[in-house]
Amino acid sequence: EHALITIMATSGTTTTFAIKAITVQRIYYNYPVTHVNGILFISVMHLLAFSIAGILKRYLVWPASMIWPKTLMSCCLMRTLNIENQTETTKTRWTMSRSKFFWLVVLFQFLWYWFPGYIFPLLSMFSFICMIAPHNIVFSQITGANGLGLGVLQFDWNACVSFFDSPILVPFWAHVNLFVGFIIVIWILTPIIYYTNTWDSKKMPIISNRHFDINGNFYDPVKVLNKDLHLNETAYAIYGGIRMTAGQAIRHGFMFAAFSAAIMHTILYHVLGVPIDIFSSLVLPGNPIGFLTLRAFTHSCQYQIIPPRITFCMLLICPIVAGIVQYITAIYLLNHVPNICTHENPSWKCLYVETLYTSSIIWGAIGFVKTFGISSIYSPLLFGLLLGLVLPIISWFLWKKFPNIKWLAFIHVPIIFVTTNNIPPAPAGEYTTWFLVGFIFNFILYRYAHAWWEKYAYVFSAAMSCGVAICGFIIFFMLQNNNIEFPEWWGTGGPTRDGCPLEIANYSGYVVTG
Repeated sequence: EHALITIMATSGTTTTFAIKAITVQRIYYNYPVTHVNGILFISVMHLLAFSIAGILKRYLVWPASMIWPKTLMSCCLMRTLNIENQTETTKTRWTMSRSKFFWLVVLFQFLWYWFPGYIFPLLSMFSFICMIAPHNIVFSQITGANGLGLGVLQFDWNACVSFFDSPILVPFWAHVNLFVGFIIVIWILTPIIYYTNTWDSKKMPIISNRHFDINGNFYDPVKVLNKDLHLNETAYAIYGGIRMTAGQAIRHGFMFAAFSAAIMHTILYHVLGVPIDIFSSLVLPGNPIGFLTLRAFTHSCQYQIIPPRITFCMLLICPIVAGIVQYITAIYLLNHVPNICTHENPSWKCLYVETLYTSSIIWGAIGFVKTFGISSIYSPLLFGLLLGLVLPIISWFLWKKFPNIKWLAFIHVPIIFVTTNNIPPAPAGEYTTWFLVGFIFNFILYRYAHAWWEKYAYVFSAAMSCGVAICGFIIFFMLQNNNIEFPEWWGTGGPTRDGCPLEIANYSGYVVTG
């Protein structure tokens, strides 16, 4: 019963892509949907996801090799709370029960989260190195959390897992591949592109989840769209194409490489990916609303799985209920939170929504051909497709040629390329602490305190998230929802919330605000 309730609840806890699409349409395109259409749209996304997952469960759920780490954490928690005595079969010197450990960690996290979640927001993204010289533009761009994130630390579990889930659930070999990709993209290629002023990068911030015009201001898609929100070729010719930050450009190049690398890796090792954005851009050129709708459909199909048959009825009902609740919640927030999803309200910046809006411009309004075609300044990024085909072959050849070198078997080129797919919306500073936690748990503790790791690691991850959820619920509904904000002070981190205001400035120190 506990497991079924958990499945029912979790089937509707994640914000659906449909909600984000509806939010983008309303805020940025002034294209609100009716309540009936909105609820139906969200419910269809859920039901379609479970339907496709049901078709694919023979391949994605039943095989023993198809391990879903996040599900393992939930299973560990439920066993801890219900049948711990029956599962404690291994003798270990760690005598504290999992349930006691769980509740102690929940209590600790509940008390601690008052600081990063309300009193001391700077702890969520602490750019402590940047504070040495916060008025130095280059230094801020390199060390700021929203810049290259060098030396940024997080003391907030919620911030650490907000974009990538728990690092404890990711095996260490994957952490290494991800970290290598991060270093190559963010700490090597991005500064090279930016500080050599390739593609006029210095007119823009070094990394941003927005696109810009030729003068370095935010790109305004309204200037190139008709009243029916389709591309106006004449207006586009006058206004010009988009300009991407150095970080965004390299990210797209690696995205192309990840696609071709996944295909080659499929042939050599067995993994597959789908280039949804490219497909939707080619099928629906110059149509941002169509792009948002198609992307919502495809994302729902890709990332959902269904549990066994006995939960079918609940999974049929829960998405409908969840869709209605999510839609009502979204409309309530849009109507009652001032300046929501804008930089004027740093507590409600909606980074995922803003990034989706940017994607709707590049893939929907403007289109793939105009942005990355032969005549585009960003056409060299298409060489990423070739790079993605070649590198998996090289890594596979080395693995076969030198079987005694064990670490060669853990090189995963698609993971390396896909590392920064979340930058943006995730700030670069999000990665360093995430990698650090993964290193501590899945290398140090796994290797040198394996009995502790085996007994408590997943329980710790679940307990930290539970503590955040309880405290966050109280903070929002009892305080923030009643406009009771903690007074501004040094610990609130200023407008960027990390104490590094010039990290989002261009090379001249100008911060684009609208």
